[in-house]
Amino acid sequence: AVVSTQSTGDPVLVRDNNLVSLGRGDGTILHWDIRTPHTLSRPFNATSGIICGLDWDRDGDNLAVGCNDNKVQIFRTSTSTRSSETLTMVYQSAVKALAWNPLQRGILATGSGQNDQRVVVWDLISGNYKNCIDTKSQVTGLLWSPSCNQLITSHGHFDPNLRLWELKNNSNTAKLSGHSNMIVSIARSPINDHVISLSADESLRVWNIFARNNASNKSRLSSSLLSLDKIR
Repeated sequence: AVVSTQSTGDPVLVRDNNLVSLGRGDGTILHWDIRTPHTLSRPFNATSGIICGLDWDRDGDNLAVGCNDNKVQIFRTSTSTRSSETLTMVYQSAVKALAWNPLQRGILATGSGQNDQRVVVWDLISGNYKNCIDTKSQVTGLLWSPSCNQLITSHGHFDPNLRLWELKNNSNTAKLSGHSNMIVSIARSPINDHVISLSADESLRVWNIFARNNASNKSRLSSSLLSLDKIR
């Protein structure tokens, strides 16, 4: 299938098992099943702004949508009905970084832009937040540690680094440097021990952050295992 991503803003893709969701610059979202790639859903309007981030929860029941209108919206979805908005959270900047807790239902981490710079961990079942961290930098990406007691954040132009946060006391326990420009995106390896970062400096780096041997892991945090430069 050929899909128009509109001219404003970069398209945002997220996958949940066989379902791929695309957020477009006109504020609409498309879903399609990769088993039948030529059959697309009808787009639904998620926001009047530009979609900056998307993430499905572990059960595929809720879709978090981050927008440049400084809001995060949670949509509960089903295969038989149009997605309907269930909750909206307001920030002081656009929200690109979203990550559902893979072990605990209803826990969502959000990271906001330059005018807000916070990571907020929400308990959407109670409606309250569990953690609020002032990162002092634009947050461009979020990942949970395998045990979900830590978060990895990536950052923008003024702090193009990865940071490791201990949620027990909201402390920054490690900074991983290597990129010279903002980190655009981060992803985790299938076995959860490596993190891949993609930067506007046109490099991709692989980090051995969550090594099984914690004692040796500390010495590996300062540098990446693999760096690919000028990937464009």
